[in-house]
Amino acid sequence: MDNLTLSSNIADLIPSDNMAHVVHEMVERIPMETFLPHYKGGGTSSYHPKMMTKIILYAYTQKMYHGREIARQLEVHLPLMWLSGFQKPDFRSINRFRSERMKGLIDDLFREMITLLVADGYVNMKDYFVDGTKIEANANRYTFVWRKSAEKYQEKLHANVDQLIAQIDAIVKEEHAEENDASPSFTSKEIREKTEEWEKRLEIEPNNQPLKKSCQEDERRLLASQ
Repeated sequence: MDNLTLSSNIADLIPSDNMAHVVHEMVERIPMETFLPHYKGGGTSSYHPKMMTKIILYAYTQKMYHGREIARQLEVHLPLMWLSGFQKPDFRSINRFRSERMKGLIDDLFREMITLLVADGYVNMKDYFVDGTKIEANANRYTFVWRKSAEKYQEKLHANVDQLIAQIDAIVKEEHAEENDASPSFTSKEIREKTEEWEKRLEIEPNNQPLKKSCQEDERRLLASQ
């Protein structure tokens, strides 16, 4: 069974009033041309921009803001697994997508999505609670139009969403800092290659004590990185 067939079957297991269906429907209605300007210069991504947008927007509706948490939930959270098509981008890919490549677009879509959902009574921004019971039983019947909601909602609502976006930005920056501060890690292949290099050098200079000490220190450092 391929991923497409499996994904279709999984969709039937997700309650029809789950927010995942709403996010899926909304993002599918966004023209692909909206994403293309963010790939200027010929850069490509191994993950489809609509898929990445879906998992990020859905995660936000569930109060998941940390890239690491989103990546972990892609392993166990059924709606996220369905939205991702069972792909598993790591937290670095998630953070790069939302903070670098698609920063402006993700923020705009999140702001507009929450505005629409609040205006229609699906979201209570006071405590950011998503009331899935108010979503129509068949999300496909809901007509989503990317438009500005009623004037009375805009100013206060957008201020609340902008504050939340600022909090998310701080979380992403914190994760970037943690990633940069972390000790470098090495793969098993890299360790094996390095070990072979030491062995060859020691064969040539078997009595070189400084070389032996240096190799031992390098080995401890490599093992500590795992």
